[in-house]
Amino acid sequence: MKWFLKMSMATALTVSMTTTAFGQLQTNASEWAIPSMERAYQLHIISDEALLRATEVITRREFTEMAVQFYETVTGEAVNIENIHNPFWDTDQPEIIFAYDKGIISGKTEHIFEPDSPLTREQMAILLVRMLEKSDVTLPQEEEEIMFTDIDQLEDSVKPYIKKIQQAGIMSGFEGQFSPFQNVTIEEAVVAFTAIYEKRVSNEEIIEQPDELEDTTVQQPNTQAIDQTTQQSEDTATQTTQQPQTEISTTQNIAQENQNTQQQKGIVIDGKTIFIGESVSQLKQDWGEPNRIDQNSYSLERYVYINDYQHFFMVSIKEDKIAEIFTNDMSFQYLGTTGKMDYADMKNVKYMDLKNFRVELEDEGNDTYILLNKDYKSAGILIRSNTYKNGLELRYSTQFLEDFETEIMDIINSVRVQSDACVLKSDEKAKNVAYYHSWDMSKNNYVGYTNLEGKNPFDRMTEGGVNYTTAGESVVKIEGGDAIDVYHQWIMEAGTRTNILNPDMTHYGLAAFDSNFTLYVTLDLFTPAQTE
Repeated sequence: MKWFLKMSMATALTVSMTTTAFGQLQTNASEWAIPSMERAYQLHIISDEALLRATEVITRREFTEMAVQFYETVTGEAVNIENIHNPFWDTDQPEIIFAYDKGIISGKTEHIFEPDSPLTREQMAILLVRMLEKSDVTLPQEEEEIMFTDIDQLEDSVKPYIKKIQQAGIMSGFEGQFSPFQNVTIEEAVVAFTAIYEKRVSNEEIIEQPDELEDTTVQQPNTQAIDQTTQQSEDTATQTTQQPQTEISTTQNIAQENQNTQQQKGIVIDGKTIFIGESVSQLKQDWGEPNRIDQNSYSLERYVYINDYQHFFMVSIKEDKIAEIFTNDMSFQYLGTTGKMDYADMKNVKYMDLKNFRVELEDEGNDTYILLNKDYKSAGILIRSNTYKNGLELRYSTQFLEDFETEIMDIINSVRVQSDACVLKSDEKAKNVAYYHSWDMSKNNYVGYTNLEGKNPFDRMTEGGVNYTTAGESVVKIEGGDAIDVYHQWIMEAGTRTNILNPDMTHYGLAAFDSNFTLYVTLDLFTPAQTE
């Protein structure tokens, strides 16, 4: 049986504990299907149970659940069957009723769905195409058509579905046969869904783009980004580009365009605007002296502005100018996107990066990412000049490691305060427990909450003299990253996010251990027990 860890989508593993329910995930998937099973689990397409049944035949009910999950993710429309008539006599499952109403599925016969019957390859081809059509996801025909020798007996209405899904590169056959009546396994269905997600959704097919744009992954000129921000219609945008502007000075046009671009590319935090390339003197004039000047992982100065954790942000300075901006103040505004938006509402999207769970924005001259949690909600924004790393080398100095831990807690306290939780207080005993566990993970090359002696966090905290009524632990392994990366990995996952935002948690111990640019980090949170 193949084992794999539930990984975050970068080089980090996140483990969360508030009860004694913890452990590794496992799957019986075939070797070729394991990457897709992992990805599908991360996207919440499949459950823990499905991981253990990967090679079993998938039912019509299970496949419909996956299809509806995809539809919800792409369109942002949640399942709601209020005022929808259920046409089936053999099921009342909301996902099936919803999918029927949307035209994604139909019954085997009138009033009969047969939810527990196996799904065939013929049926999967039909349902996938319908699902994509109802989700407004286009299927470019990228593959040469295969003339399958075993589909002649199918109804003519079915053949176009098989052709579409085959030419899109989602389903294929073997030795010229499609095998339409062969049952589909869970892992085969998962491979199809993840292929669709990577081919279509990660290439921004879920983002509405003008018809004339053939390659949505190619960065468009800034004028197009401006058109998207102002939400001009396609016809308006076309007319604008075709009409000569003989009555307006070219010099005035260029000046106005530059002014508009600069206005758009400043991030607004608490009503004030910060720019990449802004001078330190201007930053201080607008915001005053920083609360702290840290050293980041490239040995640049990082100015930290706490602002009572209501409008927290950090900027890194290169050649006396701002080269990097980070904030998890969810009131930020940038290029038409705000921190309160879900992924589906974000503007100027260039690319949905499912590997790292972030959205890259169209932002000429900058590398700009909206950090997401796995509910596809914003968790912060990171903006860097695209020359940020030029001439720099990663360097984990002693000063960096000290600042690194402080920054993690600043970022965490920022998101807690915005969620009406208290600022966490440091506890020396908990810090010692966390440090020893980080050191132990580094020394023995593992990541987890149970150490090699079989002791879980509660055992370790009790032995370390931490008296608690409620406790939780999060751990992470980061390669070549900094505090922003640690925060993103923890806030991304539902379990660690719940720990971090838990208003009952009041104290913490945090420690990191560096091993050749690999950071092992442990955060122990707890509510102190009342002493008599």
